[in-house]
Amino acid sequence: MDEELAGLAGDIDRENRVPSSLLDKAAAEGLFDIESVECLLQAVRRASRYSRGFAHVLLVHGSCRLAAGGEGRIYALGITEAGGGTDVRANITTRADELGNGSYRLEGMKYFTSNALYATHFVVLATAGGEPGLFLCERQPQIRVEPLDLSGFRGSGVGKVFFGGAVCERLTEPGVDGVRVALGYINVGRLGYASLALGIADRAIEIIAEAASSKTVFGRRLIEYQGVQWRIASIVARRAALESLVHSALQDGARVDPERAAMAKILGGELALEAAWSAVQILGGRGLAMWGEAERMYRDAKVIDIGEGAKEVLMDYIAGRTVKKVLAGRS
Repeated sequence: MDEELAGLAGDIDRENRVPSSLLDKAAAEGLFDIESVECLLQAVRRASRYSRGFAHVLLVHGSCRLAAGGEGRIYALGITEAGGGTDVRANITTRADELGNGSYRLEGMKYFTSNALYATHFVVLATAGGEPGLFLCERQPQIRVEPLDLSGFRGSGVGKVFFGGAVCERLTEPGVDGVRVALGYINVGRLGYASLALGIADRAIEIIAEAASSKTVFGRRLIEYQGVQWRIASIVARRAALESLVHSALQDGARVDPERAAMAKILGGELALEAAWSAVQILGGRGLAMWGEAERMYRDAKVIDIGEGAKEVLMDYIAGRTVKKVLAGRS
């Protein structure tokens, strides 16, 4: 699939949509049936070398499937609302009203819903009886999707989703904090964003090495200049450190350490930006060409700082945890 994805990546970005033929092929190859976090992260990294939009489709579906199960489905995840995504609990206005027999009627709208264009099923955070819970809705006429035209991760199927009385079932038990459960999906997503960054770094190193080896500047190949070699070395070193952090965040190969996942996403954003900008810089004018591979990579790299929890919010979280540990050790 790598060769096909590489050939389609530019079209996916321009058209802001993954073709159904590629989704069908991914399903046939089992990419929508991955059953472990580690394997999911590997698939995301590999796809991210060419299309971060398609890699994001795999990530969001995979993080939902690990919890919700089911075969022959594509999941969308609806958490963020118009009020913003940072303070999830305070911004929940989507409501689930009980109908009986385990069914609920869903009313409300979710913003920045990943995979919304392609989903057969929606995992949605809503309140029922004043308490937040997670609900599962199969696509139905009462669900309306409006695509969003974002600058990065194009083709990821992000959209606004309106639930006008859609019938759904409850995923979390009454009394179980749905926000905490939703954060479990998000922690997998944060490691996924680190894997997206690793894919960007993988491809950027190839672009830099190939372009710098074929370009001559003032009588010397560009690759012979120490500044170029140091760029490569810096990306490779940061990539190795991030690989180690992602691995350490996976506890027993399944559970995710939330603090290390947050660290991995922050470092992933920094690595992706450094790698993507280095590719643009080495390519020179070609790197600035709109819709070119390096230009797409640079647009996508910035999304890693924002999605699945803004960088600054995660830094506050890590700092707060660190201070508590230090003070607890003194008592």
